[in-house]
Amino acid sequence: MENNSKKWYLEPNMVNHLNIILSSYKKYVGEDLFIRMTTEEQEKLKKCTNPTELAEFYYNCSIALVSHDGTPSKGDDPIFNYGNKYALTKFGYNIDEWCKLPSKYSAEQKEQEERDILLKETEEKGFAKEYNMRRISKTGDIFYAKECIVWNLVNSEGQLVGQAATF
Repeated sequence: MENNSKKWYLEPNMVNHLNIILSSYKKYVGEDLFIRMTTEEQEKLKKCTNPTELAEFYYNCSIALVSHDGTPSKGDDPIFNYGNKYALTKFGYNIDEWCKLPSKYSAEQKEQEERDILLKETEEKGFAKEYNMRRISKTGDIFYAKECIVWNLVNSEGQLVGQAATF
């Protein structure tokens, strides 16, 4: 499903965005994201010695990692701005399609109210943990994002710049 013409996730702005995702996860959830991975993956992660290797690792890891810009409570209609390989495959999009998709379309219409409540709770509390979400792929296939964690993204100035999720 990915557009393999270039490794977009290694571009400096995306490496920086991944850093925001990871540092925000640690800030709000209180642990490192890699805790959710296999022991084998954690060992591979230890060998990453620079931000580019880290970006490559998280793009190819076995957990979904996505983010969107903005927050619904501010009147935004958040658009996805990151998805790793696992997430793009699960949802059935390439990165060009994904980064144009309002994140609300990752849930069925009948799930929108529940999604909105989750995002508002996340914005207020910093994160929502262990939430099982019913999601929809590009082709209409339904799947469950199990043990999902959603958290706020804050930049180095402490500004809320979006939200991320993993499952």
